Amino acid sequence: MKNVKNKKIAFLDRDGVINKGAAEHEHITHPDDFIFNPGIFELLTTLQNDGYEFIVVTNQRCIATGKLSTQTLKKIHQKMMIGLQAHNISLLDILYCPHNDDECDCRKPNDGMLHAALKKYAIDIAQSLIIGDSQTDIEAGKKFGLGQTILIIKDLPLDALKQYQKPKINIAFIRYGGMSAGGTEKFLQIIAANLDKSRYIVDFYYCDSTPFKGSGYEYPKTDINRLQYAQERGVNLIKFNVEYVDDVHPFHIWKNTDFWQKFDESKYDLIQIGRPGHKEYPFTQIKNTPIIDSIHLKAGADNQFNISRTLHICKYSAQRWIKSGGDSSRVEIVSLPVDIEAKNYGDFRNELNLNNHFIYGMHQRPSDDIFSDIPLTAYKLIESETTAYIMLGGSELYKKQAAELKIKNIFFLPANGNSDTIFKFLSTLNVYAHGRKDGEVNSQAMAEAMYFGSPIVSHISMVNNGHVECIGNAGEVLSSIYEYADELRKLQTNPSYYNEKSTNARARFKQNYELKKQIKRFEEIYESVIKNPYPNPVRRMLSTLHWTQNIRIILKRFYRYIRYILKKNKIV
Repeated sequence: MKNVKNKKIAFLDRDGVINKGAAEHEHITHPDDFIFNPGIFELLTTLQNDGYEFIVVTNQRCIATGKLSTQTLKKIHQKMMIGLQAHNISLLDILYCPHNDDECDCRKPNDGMLHAALKKYAIDIAQSLIIGDSQTDIEAGKKFGLGQTILIIKDLPLDALKQYQKPKINIAFIRYGGMSAGGTEKFLQIIAANLDKSRYIVDFYYCDSTPFKGSGYEYPKTDINRLQYAQERGVNLIKFNVEYVDDVHPFHIWKNTDFWQKFDESKYDLIQIGRPGHKEYPFTQIKNTPIIDSIHLKAGADNQFNISRTLHICKYSAQRWIKSGGDSSRVEIVSLPVDIEAKNYGDFRNELNLNNHFIYGMHQRPSDDIFSDIPLTAYKLIESETTAYIMLGGSELYKKQAAELKIKNIFFLPANGNSDTIFKFLSTLNVYAHGRKDGEVNSQAMAEAMYFGSPIVSHISMVNNGHVECIGNAGEVLSSIYEYADELRKLQTNPSYYNEKSTNARARFKQNYELKKQIKRFEEIYESVIKNPYPNPVRRMLSTLHWTQNIRIILKRFYRYIRYILKKNKIV
């Protein structure tokens, strides 16, 4: 595992670039001779915002000829540094060659000073550049293998911006089971797939689902449709292996994994993750690269120093996370990016012989853990010959419940991660009748239903209720089965009310979930992290010591260990 982050360096010639060059056959030999070039602060601010650090590399043969002393050179450079710092620009280093021609390998056009920098710092050579006003600067950069060599007209540093190409941002997405069709996984997949590939190089690290020892939790399986979706949109998929997840450990350690053989932190400018919120492996081991965290459940707060920003997909989530000890200064409110191509997806009405029916339904991953008995119980109360309910995917418990309730017009379609199939299903519905035991923070499925104009009906949960905020005027979130049933009936029997909610659903989708708008928001966040990865450093450091998260980790580990022992001995 490599932990040293390679730096993007802008090597800068001094005279003629940073400051006005001396006349021919003359030299800058006194601090009063040093005058900043117009435009240099703008140029360096642009480069600094793009993640570059600066090393000055300057030939100073006037030292060898006796026209300049090293003490005076230090004073000149001190004046330069003070002037740059006044504009919030800092230099990583200043290297100079004091020799005459042909006396060394450091005088440009030789690349000795650049190699000296490489010995001192971890440098990403391919992403680094040199700016000079002489061919000797350019030759040195090319010998060293820099990604860009920029020749400017003497004393016109802004000329560099005409040639400058922004470096691509290397971003890694990391998610256990990351190519399944779950909501968090699709959230990350859609961002990765739709980032501007002229600006971003996107790697997505994922593994297949494996056993969770200590809890028996079953993670959704890798979905070939999601793999294809990511590959077709220029995402580099990198699969790693995990034998099992130690769910007794509070960080959910991956056991017998080759992740660290595949992943090299030093390659990346940014790392994007998605998770419940608590400290979690392997992110506890990634400490030198800015992490953009996204929170999808309520399970504590992690204020690790290099978690640059914490994304919340609704205000409800952010408020609860902050109450759990999260650092509010890192919070960014985002929404779900939803990728739906504008075309006719058809529907299932003919196939199911439901052309004249008012259809309710929802789609959900096939997991017993999130089963809710409310949607079908409420539907049974309003069922008639002209209504039907369709479930795409979902727990087997829904089939059992439907049989017990003796629901007549109900249809179960197998879980499917293919977008066209999901959108065909959603095109079939009149109402998205949702239920989930632990509620939602936000919901990809609900957002997709809004695109097709389906009003949303859901219920309050004892765990998460972010869906109240996200549904808004596109539907209703009810507190009881009878209220839920009344809302289902009202949407069927009151056309003007239905049309109002349907119109609201489409408008809400456009406002909160439209793909280009949301991707632009994520790119703005990423650019801000490149410019300023760790704002509020003192507060950031103090928040890593927040007692609530440390006490929670200790208690959680104790609780999980006791539960594991009890289960192992068949006491519970």
